[in-house]
Amino acid sequence: MKKLNILTLGDFEFNKNIYAMPYKNINCIYTIASCKLTAKIKQDFANEAKKNKRTIKLFPHKKLKTLNFYVNSVDWSSIEPLSNELVESSALCQIETLKMYERISKLSPPYYENRKKHFYYSLQYFNHLLDKCNIDVFIRYSVPHMGYDNVIYHLCKLKGIKTYMVYFIHPHWAYIMEDYKDPLKNFKPVKNRDFKIKLLEEMFNEYWDKKELTYKPVQVPPTKRGLLVQRRREQRYSKILSYYQLKTTRHPNLDVPFIFVALHFQYEATTNPLAGIFVDQLLMLDILSRTGLNIYVKEHPRISANRSIEYYNKILSMKNTYLIDSSYSSYILTDRCYAVANCTGTAGWEAVMKGKPCLVFGNIHYQYAPYAFKINNLNDCLVAVEKIKNLKVSKNKTIEYLKGLEEYLINLNHKDISIKLNQILEELEIERWKESKD
Repeated sequence: MKKLNILTLGDFEFNKNIYAMPYKNINCIYTIASCKLTAKIKQDFANEAKKNKRTIKLFPHKKLKTLNFYVNSVDWSSIEPLSNELVESSALCQIETLKMYERISKLSPPYYENRKKHFYYSLQYFNHLLDKCNIDVFIRYSVPHMGYDNVIYHLCKLKGIKTYMVYFIHPHWAYIMEDYKDPLKNFKPVKNRDFKIKLLEEMFNEYWDKKELTYKPVQVPPTKRGLLVQRRREQRYSKILSYYQLKTTRHPNLDVPFIFVALHFQYEATTNPLAGIFVDQLLMLDILSRTGLNIYVKEHPRISANRSIEYYNKILSMKNTYLIDSSYSSYILTDRCYAVANCTGTAGWEAVMKGKPCLVFGNIHYQYAPYAFKINNLNDCLVAVEKIKNLKVSKNKTIEYLKGLEEYLINLNHKDISIKLNQILEELEIERWKESKD
């Protein structure tokens, strides 16, 4: 059986555990290191590779995000030019990737030409690299969201290269997926057994029974740097925040049917790529505003870089659509609403846990829940709203979904993630062996 060539992308601890996997049928591990490649870190990588008898080749993540890498460090004469066929087949990838570059200051608007150049450089470079290195598997320590990593993902899909990505759903848990459009492949609800994860059962009961929460909602842990960035962002957008508060409804009418929309913080992987076209949340709100129900829109606790006075005015111009004061309780809105709508965020997960209908404008684990409705267009939304009228919520069906989810969950630490990846590679080898016999 041919040995695998694996491309990985992650920090040192992630790759350290990949190198230590007991799976031995690996020829070479090509590693894009998301940490800064200092002399010490390079030596640490080399030491881990030697200890585990791995052949590795390192690539610098930080440099791959810049134009300088492609301009000064690549011998383009040895790399096949881009073809019309490859560029056309990468149209969706290009749309997603150019949007992702808005989070990279050196490639951000108004430098559209820089972003386009970087996309084409990445496409040409990694199309060559994947073929030259005979990559069989791409393992990524999160969903693609930085640009060039999205190019790698789409090229792998185009070439039939296996892709595996880690997605965090809670400070305790993650799952590994092959395709972010179908995150829980072959999902099935599970009946006739107890919960495997006691913490998940306890968390669910608190949400369902509307008890005071012992467990905090799913959030990105606040770091010193993150809090500093947030303070600076709030100062920069103070006028926009003041305008939002000025235009909000402080006492929304909870006695009429309404859809609660919790806006996403942008730009993150939760909307790009996981929400597809609904990375522009105004497109989601445009659909919702045509349902005939009131739409109550609450801003994310962290102000996003893409918000503006025009953005909020556009929301307010939509029929039956209202901005809600940022201090108003999301729990009350969720409990009293006709349905919750979001792309892939915490509000949708909490709706599922409370047995509330959820309109999902993205790709996420709770799209498989019994009262979640996947929305791609206006007709999907109108059909879902009509179904919700006669919906009878069953606690048992939600429990069956959560038990099905348990089959995919792993503890959120590098060791357990590597154990799961090792199992996946072993199963892949069996699959390849069967194919070779057919």
